Amino acid sequence: MMAFDMTFSVDDGVYRSACRMCHGGCGVLAYVRDGKVVKLQGDPESPLNRGRLCPKGMAIVELLYHPDRLKHPLKRQEKEARGNGNGSLGRRP
Repeated sequence: MMAFDMTFSVDDGVYRSACRMCHGGCGVLAYVRDGKVVKLQGDPESPLNRGRLCPKGMAIVELLYHPDRLKHPLKRQEKEARGNGNGSLGRRP
């Protein structure tokens, strides 16, 4: 299986974007270095958040590159894990 690489080919700099951690869509400035987002901060020109970010928005960079982040769908290992159709998981005693 090939590893998923989170780098992308963009020039270093600051890019305007929107935070999608919730339904708000606050304006953000993404600082990119060597093809990776290294910092995210609120966009002071955004009328929605006026340069501020909530804790969810501030955690985006950590969530994006965290080593324990799921990078592919999980697969069921046992047939019984699907449940038996009556709302319970596995066999009933």
